[in-house]
Amino acid sequence: MPCTCATLLTEGIDVLCENNAGGVLRILVADKCQIVAYTETVPGVIDSITMELGSQFYVIEVQRLTANFEENETNNFDNGSKYYDHLINITVARRDVARRNAIAGLGAGQKDLVFIVQDGNGTEWGLGFDEGLKLATSTGGSGTKKEDLNGYVIQFTGQSSDLIPTVDPSIIGALLIPAV
Repeated sequence: MPCTCATLLTEGIDVLCENNAGGVLRILVADKCQIVAYTETVPGVIDSITMELGSQFYVIEVQRLTANFEENETNNFDNGSKYYDHLINITVARRDVARRNAIAGLGAGQKDLVFIVQDGNGTEWGLGFDEGLKLATSTGGSGTKKEDLNGYVIQFTGQSSDLIPTVDPSIIGALLIPAV
């Protein structure tokens, strides 16, 4: 059966006249299993998140120019499927026991994680809310020269049927304290 034109193109893409900054300013992380519910009153904007009693999001501090996230669309025209690969790449400077243990905890049991990433423009993006992201790789080392990284490079990956939604910044503060 041939496809019909059910959704008509209704707009284009404008060129912005304001500054557009790359990079990541802040990353928040929580166990997906501790999120009871979230809502998108407006499609593509998470405006409420309910967490299990006593649970919260935790901050992963990032230095400038050391983290990014990606969203890559894949279409299979033969079977009509489409999905998005979501990736977060983080460089964690300085090898020590506390950082090693924190990274190990993020990857323990191949758990599903949810992230809120604030980009260089101050926009909060919610990754993993539908299917979660997992710690895919963690590489650590001392470096060779004085200017080399002594630390870790970690990557979280997941897939989704949807584009990454934004997160209403007014709800972030409450997510950083244990839910009551």
